[in-house]
Amino acid sequence: MENGGRPIAEEEYTRQTRAWLDRRYRLSDLCGELDHEAQSGGIRGVYHAHQPVYGVWGSCCEPGRIQRYALSWHLLEALRRISFSTLLDVGAAEGFTQELIRSHFSARTFGADLSAEGCLRARGIFQTDSAAADVHRLPFRENSVDVVLCSETLEHVPDPERALEEMLRVARVAVVLSIPLEAEEIIAANRRDQVAHAHIHRFTAEAFESLRRPGLEVECRPVLSGPFLELARSLEALRPLAGETEPGRSRFGEMLRQALPLDGLLIAQGGSPHGWIVVLRKKAEAKFADDRGPIDASDILLPARPPHCLAGWTYAAWQSLPADSGRLLFHFDRLEESGSGLRLAGWGFLQGCSAEFQRLAVAFDSRRKYYLLPAQMTDRPDVGQHFASAAYLHCGFELFVPWPSLPPGEYRLELVCHNQGLAVRRRTEISRLVPGRP
Repeated sequence: MENGGRPIAEEEYTRQTRAWLDRRYRLSDLCGELDHEAQSGGIRGVYHAHQPVYGVWGSCCEPGRIQRYALSWHLLEALRRISFSTLLDVGAAEGFTQELIRSHFSARTFGADLSAEGCLRARGIFQTDSAAADVHRLPFRENSVDVVLCSETLEHVPDPERALEEMLRVARVAVVLSIPLEAEEIIAANRRDQVAHAHIHRFTAEAFESLRRPGLEVECRPVLSGPFLELARSLEALRPLAGETEPGRSRFGEMLRQALPLDGLLIAQGGSPHGWIVVLRKKAEAKFADDRGPIDASDILLPARPPHCLAGWTYAAWQSLPADSGRLLFHFDRLEESGSGLRLAGWGFLQGCSAEFQRLAVAFDSRRKYYLLPAQMTDRPDVGQHFASAAYLHCGFELFVPWPSLPPGEYRLELVCHNQGLAVRRRTEISRLVPGRP
């Protein structure tokens, strides 16, 4: 790993990156930064996706989806050689890769992302399990999943060595990484200016080989050759024209299926790589999967999701708690409105305290009035099994708020946990919660 520029202050940089990601995962034409209403059939408030969640032809996505499809193909090629049934995707964003793996390998997947907003998008778009977590301190027990996947994330974190050790701790069989190869001058400038969520580390093949030790095998494969990236840019420019007719879409789809596997051939012929696929395999547990054939490029093209609308209720990132108040882990699975009211569901617990005796409540703070509403507690075995203690089983909550009990307005959302005399609150920073109905 090669760095340049000033050192990174982990806590402050993580806070800035979390805030940046939360803003990113709330991005839509309602933010005043985009105007894609015409591209989304006149629907207002459509989420502008980071990953190609709306398919090959959908609008409201970041550019570069052909390159993202190619990277997904490389990841699935690496995973097909590993025998696994459970996978944790660290840096899961909106859940595109997590859903791709779940559908192709029939594996049970779980996502983690620094951004609570990203987890909400994953739940809303793909109905995947995802929780807000810092890769330096993953809240999962040792060897709790077969594979940990970390795609396009390690180059952003302040302490990649510690993040890698955390992922190796959680993974029973292997850790699979995809990492871009960034120019040294860009790394140095990003570190000098402390740019949030920028590439602040440069990884080389030698850096990964240095991780090799007894019990840990390392496989490092170059990907995304210069010629292929040129081809991807050409296909990206052709895509809007091809999408105007059904025959054009069909021909383009066939071109795409043929193009995605070409990158490996171009690398073999000497094309300079722009990224790495790295597999860290624990020798004692690793098993090769011998019954999985090569990945067909069409497997990467998930069915397009309908426009994901952010109009109505949204909320921002949770603030960090003081060190002496305990750590409340949480996730909202549902935050949706209907004609009769607002329905919320999720889970939360204090680390180090049994959830058996806890009570959770949700507060709505309009600055003028404070509404504290007790939630109904539920068992969440799907959550408890991922963490280090069965005491967290009784950590789920559900709440329905009829509209008459919550006047229209702007609120800050707060989760309140009472447990054996300890009360801990987690509050949003700039949340805009606006009921859509009186």
